[in-house]
Amino acid sequence: MNKMTIGKHCRVMMTVLLISSAGESRSEEEKTSNKNPIEVSKSIQLPQNLMAIENSNWGLKTTRMLYGWQMLEAKGKMPGEGVTIVLADTGISPHPELLAHNNYPSPIRMDLALDTVDDDNFPDHNFEAINLIPRHGHGTETASVIVSPPGCPSTFKNLCVTGASPAAQLVPVRVSDSVVLSFGRRLAKGIDHAITINADIIAIPMGGIGPMNQLRDAIRRANAAGIIVIVAASNFTGPLRIVPAFWDETITVGAINDRLKPWVGSAFGRWVDLSAPGVNINHARTEKRDNEIVYEVKLAQGTSDATALVAGAAALWISYHGKDKLIERFGLDQIPTIFRKLLKEHGVSTPKGFPSKRYGSGVLDVVKLLEAPLPTNTKSQKKM
Repeated sequence: MNKMTIGKHCRVMMTVLLISSAGESRSEEEKTSNKNPIEVSKSIQLPQNLMAIENSNWGLKTTRMLYGWQMLEAKGKMPGEGVTIVLADTGISPHPELLAHNNYPSPIRMDLALDTVDDDNFPDHNFEAINLIPRHGHGTETASVIVSPPGCPSTFKNLCVTGASPAAQLVPVRVSDSVVLSFGRRLAKGIDHAITINADIIAIPMGGIGPMNQLRDAIRRANAAGIIVIVAASNFTGPLRIVPAFWDETITVGAINDRLKPWVGSAFGRWVDLSAPGVNINHARTEKRDNEIVYEVKLAQGTSDATALVAGAAALWISYHGKDKLIERFGLDQIPTIFRKLLKEHGVSTPKGFPSKRYGSGVLDVVKLLEAPLPTNTKSQKKM
């Protein structure tokens, strides 16, 4: 398998360029529901370029992600600046959406990358893999929703991706060629790698059934190292107790549609912590057709996209408060507990009639998350 690489991410402070709003194909459901019922604080205003981006991405609009960017800008920070996210997935590709564009560098840290399947440092997608529910380009898709630079690269004009936290650094770790975990060993190794490189967040948009004790031990080590672990509730599994989503040590994300109703495919149960947009989400698609690698941007659905948005929001929260200050105030091992408590109790909005006993405490609201005062009580909460 040929190994592809992406240029290193370098940290810079830049102003987002004015991006012109481009038309795109949208579902009938979305066309009839473009009014956001979550009201925006009058004290925060979006500049025209961010309004154009928001208007073409209902997920960013509903979660008020770009208003969170403005709150960070008021502190002289870029969205996700100084935060490292490990994405444990099916690998990565040099998709144009993940390369430098619009005065943003590439957010992908290939110098820290790992492949626990091939036991090397080149986590490319294996398009020849055959297994249960193979999703060869899934890692690229999820990565773009987390960190793709704002606006369109020159390759795409009509439909493009803006990540939730484009100034964060993302480390790709290939742990599987499928989104269904059969064993936890490779993912556990990827989590230990995140600890080694001092990551702040681990996003896990996959899951499986079984005890997987080795994996749970690794997640506990990550929590003790101050790493927030965010996982997908899973798709079309109903109330099955998918792991690592079911475990107390993770933040589990369900998906809603663009009417702010639970997505029909989202797993559900009292162990789901919150929900986020997961239908008609722009993401970068990499596929192999007729022996050619094809890069596209498409609309997607699933709890993986919802998980990516929450991972981006977590990066904004760490950047907003400052990791060093959080450690000084609470200690490293308390950061995951504090974030989960704030996220569930304050970092959501609850649409009328939202079934919070099955899909979490509400829908991600980044402004509420950043505005929430840091707690004095860090007692952990158990999932039911």
